[in-house]
Amino acid sequence: MPSIQTPNPRPQTLATRRLYCLGDSHAGLFSGRDVPQPQWPTPARDWLPGFRTFRIGIALAHNLCETGHTSRGRENLLAALDSGAIPEGAALLLCLGEIDCRAHLLRQARLQNRPAEEVACTAAERYFSVVRELQARGYRVLVWNAIPSSPLDRIDDKEFPAEGDCQQRNIVTRVFNSRLAELCQAHGAAFISIFDQLVDATGRSRRRYYRPDLIHLSQRALPLALAEVKRHLPDLDITRPLTYRLYASAPALWARHVWWHFSRRAGRLYRRTRYRLFGPWGAHRSLPAPPLPNPQPGAPTAARHAQTLHL
Repeated sequence: MPSIQTPNPRPQTLATRRLYCLGDSHAGLFSGRDVPQPQWPTPARDWLPGFRTFRIGIALAHNLCETGHTSRGRENLLAALDSGAIPEGAALLLCLGEIDCRAHLLRQARLQNRPAEEVACTAAERYFSVVRELQARGYRVLVWNAIPSSPLDRIDDKEFPAEGDCQQRNIVTRVFNSRLAELCQAHGAAFISIFDQLVDATGRSRRRYYRPDLIHLSQRALPLALAEVKRHLPDLDITRPLTYRLYASAPALWARHVWWHFSRRAGRLYRRTRYRLFGPWGAHRSLPAPPLPNPQPGAPTAARHAQTLHL
């Protein structure tokens, strides 16, 4: 297994005030866009200032410490670090683990006849061994939590295999994150987690934070993530430019545009219907009042006036 070469020690600084996010497709959350990002070495289309994302493929956290796997997660990680696109001593955010928790940990626990908690802890420890290697190389490493699994109990899409229902997957994901948090605290790495804000009281994932595929987080979850990142990296420049604010507010602006056109058309249809039914003045014709009995010959004049008004 090739190891990461350790150069001369240098101070951990954020000279560029950027955070470099490396991981599977879930790293695309920090691109500022709700579209899949291309796999490295194709540059990602990042819109969020202060962040650069690198999608290293369908990499598993469990296998990141070894080479020779079909996903080539470790090979792509090393190639991205050695490409010159990431400066020495930069801050790295590793975004892996959701695929493990969704598709593999429960399955391996069943096949190996082992407790799912034990399998999850083993995967977290193997994953964290790469964090230790990157720290030894001089990088400042932050670890992104494995997000809650899809709110769907059954996923028929073969592109996103899943084992167990939503609550079972979230239980093993919580164990995986808890072990990662312990290791990060013991070795001086920051653990960025918004897991508890993405699940309800029953342990199910909240749909409103996900993209339409119900696998990846949408930009609705980004403010939660940025608040946690900012807490660990206060010097990070994440001021959002006008272009990003316009992009982020586009769905709301489009909804207002559609509602404005709908209200105009509905109002026009209402006015036309009222004109056809009630005439040019739009006066609602009330039902005629019941006729009053004919006044007696000697009745007061007021009764005759009242009968005239009703007629």
